[in-house]
This record gives sequence, C-alpha cells and structure tokens, in this order.
Amino acid sequence: MVLVIIGLILAAVLQGRQLIAGAQYKSFKSQLRGYATAFYAFRDRYNALPGDFDDADDRLDLSGANGDGDGVIEGGPTCDGASEEACLAWQHLRAADLISGNPNDTGSSASPQHPYGGVVSGFFTGSDGNGQWGHKIEIVNLPTDIAEQLDQDIDDEQCDDGRIAAQPKSDCDSGPPVAWPSGKNQLSIIYAL
Repeated sequence: MVLVIIGLILAAVLQGRQLIAGAQYKSFKSQLRGYATAFYAFRDRYNALPGDFDDADDRLDLSGANGDGDGVIEGGPTCDGASEEACLAWQHLRAADLISGNPNDTGSSASPQHPYGGVVSGFFTGSDGNGQWGHKIEIVNLPTDIAEQLDQDIDDEQCDDGRIAAQPKSDCDSGPPVAWPSGKNQLSIIYAL
C-alpha cells in the first residue's frame, strides 16, 4: 500500500513538472511571436524600423533616442550601449506601446528577460546566424534543448541554418546534418524575423 501511494505521488510530481515545463516553453514561444509582431506593427505604423527610426524623439516622445534612418538596425546582434540601434529598438517598441516595459530603460538593461533566465538581447539587421541578410533577434543563455525544440517546431532542425541558428555557428555539432550541440547546456541563438 505504501509503495502504491509513493508511486502515485511520484507520478503526480513528474506530471506537474511536465506541465510547468510545457507552460514555460509556450510562454517563451509567445514572447518571441510578440516581439516579431511588434516589429512588423512598428514598421507598418511609422514606415521605419524600431531602433533605426530617425524621428523617434518627436513622434514617440523620447529624448536622444533617434536612429539614423538608413533602413538597417545597427549595433547588433548584442545590445551593448544606450545609443546602439539594437538597444534603441526596445525603447521605440515600448514608447509605441507595442511591448510592455519602461521606454526609459536604455542600453543592455533595456533587453527583456526570457523565461529561461537569459535575455532577448537586441534587434539587428545582418547576416549573423543563418548567413542571410535580414532583420533578426539575438537570444542569450537559452538551454540547448529549448533551442533545439524551437528549431524543430518552427524551422529546419539545422543548428547552423534557417530562422533559428546558433550564434556562433561553431557551437553546433558537425554534420551533415548539422546538429544542436550535445555537450553544451546553454547557448545564444539568432531568430530571423
């Protein structure tokens, strides 16, 4: 009888952990979709890219937050300094009420956290990740199994290519196919919008 009760308790605990892990992953995917949606809504509303918007001070009621308006979000993939367009993107999106948070947060403190304890570092335009020029987001300190699951769900299951790719590519296991690293707990990825 005692063994049956212990078995039931263990089964309930394990199922509870699976439910929590599933909810955490869904929250993470929703967060990324929200940032992509906010990016495109901003572009449509202001005919400019967040971070690169050269009229942000006037139209978004910010101070010293103008980009250069050249159609490229510079300074990425990592948001390091307050004046980098990769960091300004967060201010612009928040000031436009497209994402939550304080639009006065600047620099690396402007980067929101993801549910796995790292940050969604910055928006940028470049070829990092998959080698193709485009608008992207860098996600830092993501568990490798979550990066692999995200890649399986929305991309091509290749660590070095597609919409989801490791940053740097040298973190990937050799292939073909090029697999997600087996001996690394956390890594950075690039998410192409």
